[in-house]
Amino acid sequence: MIVIERSTFRDEKGAISLDARLRGTLQYGLRWYGEMEAQQGVTQRLLKELGDEHILVRNQVVPGSDVIIPMILLSPQGVRVILPTPIRGIYRAKLDEWLVFDGSSRRFKRVRPNLQGAAMTMASQLLRFLKGQGYPLPEIEAVLIFTNPRTHVDTARPSVRIVLADAVDHFASNLQQFPAIMDGEDIAAVLESLSTPKAAEAVIEEPAVNPE
Repeated sequence: MIVIERSTFRDEKGAISLDARLRGTLQYGLRWYGEMEAQQGVTQRLLKELGDEHILVRNQVVPGSDVIIPMILLSPQGVRVILPTPIRGIYRAKLDEWLVFDGSSRRFKRVRPNLQGAAMTMASQLLRFLKGQGYPLPEIEAVLIFTNPRTHVDTARPSVRIVLADAVDHFASNLQQFPAIMDGEDIAAVLESLSTPKAAEAVIEEPAVNPE
């Protein structure tokens, strides 16, 4: 797997210096460094399973927006948005809801941020951008990956794919069982659009299949 880093806080080796850590924390908040470390952990796991036909783009700003996507996986099997998180606890992903287990009340309650909602928004923004660039992808799968082995997620028809810490290898292996829908040229074209998008007036949008 080829890794392309867009964040200015990482050096050439992917490390974050103390100064960069302080600057990143000031800019993005206290959770930022832990989330960047979660990215690194997931990256190392994927590197063991995926070959160079897969490209992982980290910390990509969707052109024309302020949305930063932690990880975009470009594969022959399509495009996936990955949101890695180091959070710990017991959660439930029910449809598009995101709930946490409250030990005092012994029940699940809604919690913010809604990680399912965040992942779906990222996937939606990226899909809209790529369609505007002339790539009519049928969908972009949103994936939540939890890096803390003590985190459990109860699922009830979740809106995104849920991958627990002990299932990252299975996720990568299972991905390669899907039929290929993109070749190397397609992946290179999508990557080029992310770095140097076409001017808006030069884009010819595909007619919408579903008006909704």
